[in-house]
Amino acid sequence: MIALLAATVLLAPQSDFPLTALGIGSVQAVGGTSIKISPPDKKGTVLFFITVDCPIANRFAPEIARISKEYRPKGFAFVRVYAESTLSPDDTIKHGKDFGLSAIPAVIDAKHYLVKKIHPKVTPEAAIVGPDGRLLYRGRIDDSYMDHGRYNDPPTRRDLREALNDILAGRAVRLKNMPAVGCDIPDIK
Repeated sequence: MIALLAATVLLAPQSDFPLTALGIGSVQAVGGTSIKISPPDKKGTVLFFITVDCPIANRFAPEIARISKEYRPKGFAFVRVYAESTLSPDDTIKHGKDFGLSAIPAVIDAKHYLVKKIHPKVTPEAAIVGPDGRLLYRGRIDDSYMDHGRYNDPPTRRDLREALNDILAGRAVRLKNMPAVGCDIPDIK
């Protein structure tokens, strides 16, 4: 009974998001191109909040690449958001190459513009912004990490994929906010 109660608490969303648009607009990617965060011709934009030196985020890199490759043709856009104030564009390019993420555009969120809008707590954390600019999902990619030092292999829940599939099926995202385990987002310097 206690194990069932613990599982229920873990799977319950923390809260719903406001129904208002986030007002993000466009951001500048590494390389100078402009990326619209909620383009009307996409089903949503997935933001992956990561850092170059977080071992948990780096361990998720293959799954991040797989999700991007699988869901881009289904109408989603993807962006790597580096929530680090001291990172250079060359660092993100190298990180992308080293971890197989080069196909996903990168943004350096040095002033935490996106962090302040989306409110991720750790890296890695994913967010889906709908074409109307509303936050549809924020949280873990899957339950590979239940806690620091506790790893599920293979994961039993693929929360981000479930949210993307809900959107593809035309229904509301059922679990909107799943707590992620990872590295704290660094403070702005």
